Amino acid sequence: MKKTIFNILYLITLVLLFLPAFAFQLGSRTYRIFFIALLTFFGLYLIASNVKFLNVIKLLLKQPQCKYLAYFIIYLFVSTLIIYTYNPNFGIASLKYISQFALLYIIPCYLLSAYFTPKFLTFDKFMKFYLSALFLIFVFGLIEYFGGRVMGISFINNLQQFLANERLIMKDVILYYQRLTSVFAEPSWLGNFIFLNFPIIYKCCGSKFRIFDNPLINIVIKRTLMPLAWLNIIFTKSPIWLLFCIIQAIIIFRKEILKINAKKIIIVTIISVLFCIITLYYIDTLMHLPQIERLTKVINNFSKFEDLLEVEVSLGTRIVSFYTQLLVFIEHPILGIGLNNIADVAGDFITKYSIPMTTENYKNYLIYLQTGKMHLNVSTFYTLIAQTGVIGTLIYYAFIAKSTKVVKSTIKNLGNSLAKDFSSGLYTSLCFYIVMTLYETVLAMPFNWFFFGLATAVTLYFNKHKEKQLY
Repeated sequence: MKKTIFNILYLITLVLLFLPAFAFQLGSRTYRIFFIALLTFFGLYLIASNVKFLNVIKLLLKQPQCKYLAYFIIYLFVSTLIIYTYNPNFGIASLKYISQFALLYIIPCYLLSAYFTPKFLTFDKFMKFYLSALFLIFVFGLIEYFGGRVMGISFINNLQQFLANERLIMKDVILYYQRLTSVFAEPSWLGNFIFLNFPIIYKCCGSKFRIFDNPLINIVIKRTLMPLAWLNIIFTKSPIWLLFCIIQAIIIFRKEILKINAKKIIIVTIISVLFCIITLYYIDTLMHLPQIERLTKVINNFSKFEDLLEVEVSLGTRIVSFYTQLLVFIEHPILGIGLNNIADVAGDFITKYSIPMTTENYKNYLIYLQTGKMHLNVSTFYTLIAQTGVIGTLIYYAFIAKSTKVVKSTIKNLGNSLAKDFSSGLYTSLCFYIVMTLYETVLAMPFNWFFFGLATAVTLYFNKHKEKQLY
C-alpha cells in the first residue's frame, strides 16, 4: 500500500513538472502547484524512509557530478556569509534566497530525476512518458495557436491561461495573444524548452527502434514530434529562438549535410529559403506584424547601438541588462554581490556609466528611482558572473561539464539500442545548454535541474552495481 501511494505521488509530481506556470494564489502570494506536489511527495518520503534516505544522499555524493553540485551549494552559503561580513543587507537577502533556492529548486528537482525516476520507472517507461509529455505540450501549443489565437475560441484561451496562469495572477504579464506559449508563461520559455529538447527529439524520432508498443501511437509520435516542435518554434514568433534552432540543427546534422552532393545542397538551400520567406510572409499577413521590415531594420542599424535599441527593443533590452551585469562583475569579480541582489544595484550602475536604454529599460529604471529595485533580463551565465563571481561560475559549469562527461561515458557501454539514442540526445542537449546559458535560461528553472538529474539517472539505470547500492 505504501509503495503504491508513493508511486502515485511521484507520477503526479512528474506530470506537474511539465506544467511549469500552473499556480494558485493564496493571500498576496502565488504558489506553483508543482512545488506543492513536490514538497508533499518529498516530505512524506522523508518521514517514511528516515535514515535510509540519508544513506542514499551519501552514496549519490560519491558520483563526481553530484560532488560538484554539492560544492556549488556549499559555495553559495559560504560566499554569502563572507558577503554578510562587509554588507549585512546583501548577506541576509542572499541567505534567504539561497535557502529557498536550494530547498525548492536544486535538491528536490534534481533528486526527482536523479534518484526517484530510476526507483519508480524503468528506463523504457520513462522514455515513453517523457516523449509523450513533449508530444502533448506541442499539440496543445498548436491547438492554442489556431483555436485560441487565430479562431478566437474563448474556451481554448481560457484553458491556456488556466494552465499557465502564474504571471497572470501576479498581475505581471503581457497577454501574448499573437504568439504561442503553450503551457508556459511566455513564448521565450517555450523556445528555451524546445531548444533544450530538440537533440533528444532528433535522436528518438530518427531511431530505428520502436518506442511505443502500440504501432499506431509509435508511428504518430515518431513521425509528428519533430514537425510539431518546429511549428511551435515558428509560432512563438521569436526570431532569435528560430535562428538558434536552425543553427543547432545544422550542427547536429552537419555530417549528413556534408555527404549531400552539390546539386542536392542547392535544391535544399532554395527550398529552405523559400520556406523561411513563406513563413515570414504568412506571419506578417495573418498577424499584421512587420517581421521582415523589423529584421531589415535590425541589420541596417546593428553598427550603432543607440539605433539598434530603437528598432529591436527585445534584443536591445537584453544587451543593456547583460552589459550592466558585466559591469557589476568587474567591480566584484571574486565572490560577486550575492544571489538576488542585482536588482538593488543595477540602477546605480546604469546611472554611473550612462548606459543607453530601451523604452523597457527606461521604464524599469523609473521604477528603480521609486522603489530602489530595478528589473534586468537574466541568463544563467550573467546571473552567475555578477552574483556569484568567477568562483561560483566555474564550479557551476564544472558541474554541467561533469554531468555531460558522465552521460558520454555511459553511452559507450549501451550498445546499439533505443536507450543509447535517448542518452546520446541527452548528452547533446547538455552540450547545447552550456551555449544557451549565454543568452537565456533562468538559474532557478525547475525543469533544468530535473534535466541535469537525468545525467545521474542514466548512470543508475545502466550501472547495476550503483543501482543495487542505492536500492
